[in-house]
Amino acid sequence: MLWSAALPAVESLIVADGQPRAEIVISESPQRSARLAAHELQDSLKKITGARLPITYEPHANVPIQIYVGRSPHTDRLHISAEGLRDGAYRIVGRDSWLVLIGDDTDFVPIEPWARNNSDIASGKLQSAWNEITGAPWGVPNAGMYKHRLRL
Repeated sequence: MLWSAALPAVESLIVADGQPRAEIVISESPQRSARLAAHELQDSLKKITGARLPITYEPHANVPIQIYVGRSPHTDRLHISAEGLRDGAYRIVGRDSWLVLIGDDTDFVPIEPWARNNSDIASGKLQSAWNEITGAPWGVPNAGMYKHRLRL
């Protein structure tokens, strides 16, 4: 026979009844990757829940839960850093009223070839550059995951 105790209701919901109960907090001058991660999180949560969590620079006392994305004075205050993380790893730490998502947010310059805009993909310029590098008509890594997509 399996016995279980009654569990208390969880009050740490980031969205309840389609309404946000959390905010995404980033640094006032975030690295590109942290800004992108915050927007990706916001978009994903909107698709899943229908609620759009605001992205702010400072936590607000009237918002029950904060989600800190990337390094900021707030993650420093919580003594949470990306120190010791390697190879694209990230750290997730949470408590009752906050969650930290942090990793190596170092800005980088992508290795060529890469599409500078959508017209480079649509015109075939990116595919041509990749074919020249590889010497064969292989698909561009993650250019929409379609080889010669205009011919589909």
